[in-house]
Amino acid sequence: MSFLLDSHNIHDKMSETFDHYQQKHAAYMLCQKGCSQCCHKKFSVFAWEAYVIIEYFKQLSITSQQELIWKFNMSDETKCSFLSDGACTIYQARPTICRTQGAAFFLQGMMDVCPLNFESVTLTKNDCLDLDRINYIMSSMQLKFEAEKLLSPELAAICHEQRVELTALAGLLFKIHQEN
Repeated sequence: MSFLLDSHNIHDKMSETFDHYQQKHAAYMLCQKGCSQCCHKKFSVFAWEAYVIIEYFKQLSITSQQELIWKFNMSDETKCSFLSDGACTIYQARPTICRTQGAAFFLQGMMDVCPLNFESVTLTKNDCLDLDRINYIMSSMQLKFEAEKLLSPELAAICHEQRVELTALAGLLFKIHQEN
């Protein structure tokens, strides 16, 4: 159970960091609740984050699982499988990539900025989240996940090079629900 606690702490810290970032840069950020512009892509997450989403799903009642599954987007390849009516259906367990969308990032000497944000301001490295640091934390959690041998055969089947596509994860959640 310590891995889940550690993962929740990491996600809480990422959310806290982004909330602080968003408050600091609110005048230049259009991203806010209801914005799903960044969700119109196909994403993959580390296997450990897929595990966290699976555990979140398993803790839901059968009725809540069913309601959630009906909201999954399995047909529109242009948006996230967990996006429904402009909102995240797994918001409480959303992965780090979703917790930090909209921020400006600095990675290996380059900046990456959401095209909706920071249009009228010149950013410096200090205005950006350090993606190298975030990736280090994420990779460390993946190593811990692997060391604790938490990768189930079902998750391993959809995992490619430590990553899980969210579409495949939604399909696995559907399968888990059917087995209940």
